[in-house]
Amino acid sequence: MDRIAVFDVDFTLTKRETQVELLRFLIKRKPAYLRYLPNSMMAGLLYVLKLHDEKASKEQNLKILRGLSIEELNQLAHDFFDETIKPMLYVDGLKAIRHHQRDGMRVILSSASPEFYISQFERSPFIEKAMGSRFEIKDGRFTGKMIGANNKGTEKVARLMEYLGDTPIDWEYSVMYSDSLSDQPLMDCMGQAFLINHKPNDQFQVLDWK
Repeated sequence: MDRIAVFDVDFTLTKRETQVELLRFLIKRKPAYLRYLPNSMMAGLLYVLKLHDEKASKEQNLKILRGLSIEELNQLAHDFFDETIKPMLYVDGLKAIRHHQRDGMRVILSSASPEFYISQFERSPFIEKAMGSRFEIKDGRFTGKMIGANNKGTEKVARLMEYLGDTPIDWEYSVMYSDSLSDQPLMDCMGQAFLINHKPNDQFQVLDWK
């Protein structure tokens, strides 16, 4: 049976939130994007006030990219990953990924952030799959509309099971890493799970990653 090592991304592998950093990256590259800043701030405020769920908030936030072609979106994701995400990865997280892959485990990343840039992690020879919240491409262009549910909580379990299919998994010897208890539905599937840079917890061991 296969063993898997699953990693969350934001604040688990990265020091900062990738979606916030994406907006900064876009504005730095093209200052005209500053006109979208009030829209992004409003999306965050509506979520905090519980007037928007995370799905609606992310769709509003990504209005900035509506109309981009697949080629433009892929190039943007490639550049954002290299210039912004790579420098803010925890060294300890990268070590854990390499350790598990070399130990014969299948390494899978599962994030609530947009899959169009989370999938860039698959360029690493140590990572088999990197999944995130999926967004629609229609007539070759990005619409900003999320496909299905936000990849969080129980949705992470459903997406992982969808990906694994009928492959037998040795859950007892599989592991997950996350910074948040929102991932507990998936963490509970594993024989071992760790919280990253989290306050002390009675159920899961907390690791301090730098």
